[in-house]
Amino acid sequence: MFYKIKNTQISLTSNPTKFWNYIRNKGKCLGIPEEMHIENTHVSDPQISAFFASYFSSVYKAPNTKPIYLDNLSINQYSHLPSKVSLSLDDISEGLNSLSKSDSKVPDGIAAPLLFQCREA
Repeated sequence: MFYKIKNTQISLTSNPTKFWNYIRNKGKCLGIPEEMHIENTHVSDPQISAFFASYFSSVYKAPNTKPIYLDNLSINQYSHLPSKVSLSLDDISEGLNSLSKSDSKVPDGIAAPLLFQCREA
């Protein structure tokens, strides 16, 4: 046993890339697992999503499903902006793709790299 520990310690200093490759590959998940174990509970594929939701329900807040009515929305603060803008999907895609090298924030405070990474969503 000591021999394995000693070899691992030597390998970490002489070849750290091997260690980090192992860690990277260990963390890859290719989808929902077939089985899940938490404490003394075991569930299989069809029940995993429901079990996961139940387990995290104490910290997860369900989205607000109440309808939003725009009738009373005040848009006076935006009255200086053009009222009729037509953008195609290509226009939006081109704009988001242009953010790839930018690290600035747009006026609404959303970081450009975040918008760039979400462009395919």
